[in-house]
Amino acid sequence: NYKPGMTGEVKILVDETANAFVIPIEAIQDDKFVQVKKGNRFKKTEIQTGLSSDVEIAIISGLSSDDSVVISGFDQISKQSLLNKSLDVFKGEKSN
Repeated sequence: NYKPGMTGEVKILVDETANAFVIPIEAIQDDKFVQVKKGNRFKKTEIQTGLSSDVEIAIISGLSSDDSVVISGFDQISKQSLLNKSLDVFKGEKSN
C-alpha cells in the first residue's frame, strides 16, 4: 500500500542491446576507436558503438571477449610503447 510522502525508485527499460560489450565511455577515442592491449603493445582498434549512457557505451563490433581496453593513460601510449608503464585497463564483459 502506498501512502502520501512515500518515495521509491523506478528503472524504465527504453531499449536493449544483446551480445554487446559495455565499456566506460572515456575509453572511446575519436568517436570510433579504442586502444586494445595486444601482447606487450597497444593497437588503435576501430569499433562500432551502440546504446550509451553518461558513463558507459555498448560496443557492437570490433572487440572480442579476450580484448583488454585501455580506459586512461592515452598520452602514455605511442607507436613504440611497451607495457612498462602503468595504465588502467578494462576487461569488458558481454551484456546478456
